[in-house]
Amino acid sequence: PEADPAEPEDSVVVAFACGEQQTTGTGVWNFHSTESSDVLEITTSNAKILLPDFMNGRQVSVKSPDGTVLEEWVEAPPSTVQLPMIQSVTTAILLGDPSLCASDATSALRTARYMDDALETFYGGRADAFWKRVESWGVNSK
Repeated sequence: PEADPAEPEDSVVVAFACGEQQTTGTGVWNFHSTESSDVLEITTSNAKILLPDFMNGRQVSVKSPDGTVLEEWVEAPPSTVQLPMIQSVTTAILLGDPSLCASDATSALRTARYMDDALETFYGGRADAFWKRVESWGVNSK
């Protein structure tokens, strides 16, 4: 069957290298998984660290290469991920001091431009009511 451009990808894989020692990493997102779980898994030659996202628990685990639990603890999530930014913006507005907020109009516009650039090709432009012309969206085939 032909791909539906309005359907999201089933999975996304990203590989990267960073740091002086060229540490490598891989990110995998499976949107059609049989499990409902979001976990950041960091694997090294000595251990595997499992960090759940805020919606999937609070238990952090460190396991040996054979799967033996070396250490576990509960990490309380913040009340909301956005709360620190919301608080700094609100404080800056209430006190009339823009220096109290790390984000400003310039950084907001920069973020909006990045988002527009990233989505430009997929949607074939976003200057119009692009959500009404689903049939014109490019299929994300990369």
